[in-house]
Amino acid sequence: VKLADGTEEEETVIDGPRVYWLGFFCGRFIYGLGIGITMHGAPAYLGEMLPHTIRGALLSMKEVFVVLGMLFGYILGSAHGNDNDGAAGIHGWAFAYVWSMAVSISMFVILQFLPKSYRWLVLRGRPEDALQSLRFVYKPSHAEEQFEELVQSILALNTDSNDDNNDNYLDHSKPKRSNSMSSFFFNRRDIFKKRRRSGESLFFSTQYRSSIIAGMGLVTLQQITGQPSISSYITLILTSIGLQSFSSIFVGFFKLLATFLAVFAVERAGRKKLLLWGCYLMLAALFTLWVVFLTKRNIDDDDEQSKISFKDIIILIAMLLYIGGYQVGFGPMTWLILGEIFPLSIRGQAVAAAVQWNFLLNSLVQVLVPYLERGIGLANTFGIFGLFTVYAIFFIRKRVLETKGLTLEEIETKYNNESAKISNTIDLKDFKINDTNISASSFSLKSDEDEL
Repeated sequence: VKLADGTEEEETVIDGPRVYWLGFFCGRFIYGLGIGITMHGAPAYLGEMLPHTIRGALLSMKEVFVVLGMLFGYILGSAHGNDNDGAAGIHGWAFAYVWSMAVSISMFVILQFLPKSYRWLVLRGRPEDALQSLRFVYKPSHAEEQFEELVQSILALNTDSNDDNNDNYLDHSKPKRSNSMSSFFFNRRDIFKKRRRSGESLFFSTQYRSSIIAGMGLVTLQQITGQPSISSYITLILTSIGLQSFSSIFVGFFKLLATFLAVFAVERAGRKKLLLWGCYLMLAALFTLWVVFLTKRNIDDDDEQSKISFKDIIILIAMLLYIGGYQVGFGPMTWLILGEIFPLSIRGQAVAAAVQWNFLLNSLVQVLVPYLERGIGLANTFGIFGLFTVYAIFFIRKRVLETKGLTLEEIETKYNNESAKISNTIDLKDFKINDTNISASSFSLKSDEDEL
C-alpha cells in the first residue's frame, strides 16, 4: 500500500504485515471485551433464571462448554499447526476465526429470544414483565405460583433485615402501611430512581461482606493455586515423549471428562463438598510433584529423551490428578457459586468485579510464575502452590456456605446472617467502657447468663 504526500520525490510505504498485525491485535482486543462481558453476564443471568433444583448442574454446564470450546480450538490448531508454509498457518487462523464468528452470530440470534431475568424485573418494579419471563421457564399455571412465592420471599427477606441497616436493597422504602404486591412494586421503582440520581453503591456494604469475601476469595484461590503453570507443564511432558501433536487435545479431553463428573455430582454432593474434594486432590498432586522435583530438576535430565522415565510417569499422573481435582472443584464450582451467592441488588457489580479480578490474576500468574520457577526451582514453586491450596481448604471450610437446594433469596439470607456475625465480631474487637479501651481478647463470652 502506497501513500503519497503530494510530491513525486517522497512516498510513505506501509508494509502489509504491519497492517495485518494491527488488525489482528485490534480484533483480539475487541474479541476480549466481548468475552469479558459474556463471562460476567452468563453466570449472573443463569443464576437468576434457573430453578433451584437444577441450578447447580446447569450452571456447571457453563464450564463444560468452556472446556469444549478449548478442546475444539486445540483440534483446529492441531489440524492447521503442522503446516510449514506461513500462508497455510495464517489460513488456519482465519478458519478458526470463521468458526468463532459463526458461533457468535448463532449466540446473538438465540439471545434475542431469551427474556430478561424475572428477578431483575421484580427488583425494578415490573411485575407484568417478570411474570412473562417466568412463563418462559415454568408452565403458565406454575409460573404464577412461583411469582407469588418469589415476591413473598423478598418481602420476608425485607422483614427479617435489620431495621438499622439502611444498605439493604429493600430497606430504603419499606411498605409499612401495606405489604401488598402493588405497594411493593411501587417502592421498587422509587428506590431505583433515587439510586440513579444519588449514584448509591451497595457493593461495599457491611451487610454483603460475607458473600463478597467468599466470592472474591474463591476467584483469587482459583488462580494462585497453580492451575496455569500445571496446564502448561503437562503439555511439555507429553511433548517430550513424542506426543506433541496430541498433547493439548489429550489434556482438553481429560478436562472435559472431569468437568462432566462435577456436573453429575453437584446436585447430590453439593458445591462446598466438591470444592473440598477438588482441593484435596490438588494438594495430593502438588505434594507428589514437590517430592519428585526435589530429586529431578527437569525433564531433560534423562539420557534417553525419547523414552519416558518412571519419574516422568509419576509427574504425569500427579499433574492429571491435579487437573482432575481442579475441574471437579475450582473450575466449575467457582463460577456456579458466583452466580448464586451475591444479592440481587449487587449481583451485576459483584460478578463483573469477580470476572475482572479473575482475568487480572490469571495474567499475573502467567507472567510471574516462569520467573518464580527460574528463581526458586520447580519443586519450591509447587510447594508454594501446595501451601496456597492448604489455605484454600481452610478458607472454603470457614467462608463458603453450602447453597445446594436453596433459592437465591434463601442464600442471600444465609450469607447476610453470616455477615452479621462477622460485623459483631469486629465490633467486639475494640470498644469503650467509662472512657477506657477494653480489648475483646481480655474476656470470653461463655453463655448469655455470664457476666463480663
